[in-house]
Amino acid sequence: MTDTLKGDFDLISFKVKKGDQWLDLGYEGCLRYDGAGNMSAQGMRRDLPALTANNQRKGPGGFAYWGTVTQFESEQRVEHHVTGCTSHPEWVGGIQERFYRFQENGDLDLMVRDETGQTTGILTWRRRSGTQSEL
Repeated sequence: MTDTLKGDFDLISFKVKKGDQWLDLGYEGCLRYDGAGNMSAQGMRRDLPALTANNQRKGPGGFAYWGTVTQFESEQRVEHHVTGCTSHPEWVGGIQERFYRFQENGDLDLMVRDETGQTTGILTWRRRSGTQSEL
């Protein structure tokens, strides 16, 4: 794991492509890549506490998984080797592939692609200050 990815990040947005439009799912969360090759990611809908309190929750409220990570820097790609996952238990023992890029402001985009190579989801993460050197 290179230092470019190492650190703690806060989820700024989670967008999915629906037809020709991008829809922001309204998530918040956190991501960690440490210097030992471990990763964890959690996210939930910002409105989940209110929806749950009003018994209006429908569908999944978030995601949480952890494991190890392999970085392919020349391809700007990571493989999350899933050890545990509360939201998608079928991911356990498998690999979640993400492509990454850094925006000009330093935010990290992790992109989900379908089998044709089209980007279908973009999770944008902002590094917490000071966390890159601590891990």
